[in-house]
Amino acid sequence: MKCKNYVKKHNLVNKVLFYGLQDGEELNEIYDECELALDSMGRHRSKVYYNSSLKGKEYGAKGLPIVSGMKTELDFDGNYPYYLRVPADDTPINIENIINFYDSIYDSSLDTQKEVINYIRDYTIKHFGVGIGLRKVLDVILNDEN
Repeated sequence: MKCKNYVKKHNLVNKVLFYGLQDGEELNEIYDECELALDSMGRHRSKVYYNSSLKGKEYGAKGLPIVSGMKTELDFDGNYPYYLRVPADDTPINIENIINFYDSIYDSSLDTQKEVINYIRDYTIKHFGVGIGLRKVLDVILNDEN
């Protein structure tokens, strides 16, 4: 309710949508309208400074570039162009940086939106697919047996 009140108070009702709980095809339809994902903002307030969320992986599987307010696995790949980290503190987010990030992705003549989506999906599967996580678990189990 706090977010909805904030939106009303600041005359953002025509700019912010609240969908409520969604899944299945309804959720896919919402994702199909998105071009950027915000992941883990404000977690520093609960003393969390690193995140490996399933939601972030879901955004990747949907082909969305990610803006995160905390360190994630994507921080370790300096060549991944579809990730922007903003400071994990209470300073206002520099919206101009997010706009520039967005423009660098979608306003460049280098890649079409479909190419961006496919690149992000392929990257996500290669680096975060179920087999990757299970391989790490199996390595630990097999090494413990030796």
